[in-house]
Amino acid sequence: MSHDALTDDTLQQLAREGFADPRKLFTPDGRLRHLEDLDEDTAAAIENIETFTRPVPGGVEYVHRITFADKLAALEALTQHEGR
Repeated sequence: MSHDALTDDTLQQLAREGFADPRKLFTPDGRLRHLEDLDEDTAAAIENIETFTRPVPGGVEYVHRITFADKLAALEALTQHEGR
């Protein structure tokens, strides 16, 4: 991979992280989308997913804790690159 391609890939990933929109995680009716249904940019901005279960009447409920990459750090890195 060339230096220019690596730089382009890095900048693209920073942009994904810096401009990630958590609303894209959900369907119009408010349900969490399946991972395979996420667009590439949203999926690439996710840093961690934890799933927990908790008892509810009649069964269990799945609770998801989703952490996005640090938006501020990504935007700062993009700004520094543009200011080179």
